[in-house]
Amino acid sequence: MQLTKSKVKELMAILKDVESAQVNVAWLRSIFNEITENMDIINQHRAMQAEKMNSCRDVESLRKKLNSDLEILAQKEKEIADINIRMAETRDRLKELELKSSQLDKSMLSIKSKVENLDGLSLLDELM
Repeated sequence: MQLTKSKVKELMAILKDVESAQVNVAWLRSIFNEITENMDIINQHRAMQAEKMNSCRDVESLRKKLNSDLEILAQKEKEIADINIRMAETRDRLKELELKSSQLDKSMLSIKSKVENLDGLSLLDELM
């Protein structure tokens, strides 16, 4: 039998009327009190089940978001690692080029001083 809270209240009112007529129905009152308590417990249980379902849904939603964010983070970390590798390679290449440029500068200075030492002498003049 499906009882609603309003139906139990209605029955309790009838029971109160019977008690006011001096009929001993204390045994029946204890049954109605127990029914009322059980209905409250059932309602609490249903409310908790609904709250639990909402909580589970929220947990699952956040878990999916976290996994998505972790995937994005892993991708970004890989991109950073790749950039760091390229930067190291670029630095190495830059050092090589700077060294080569420095060596070329030294060679040019050496050649320039030799050219300046020629001091305008003509090789043709020396041959003759």
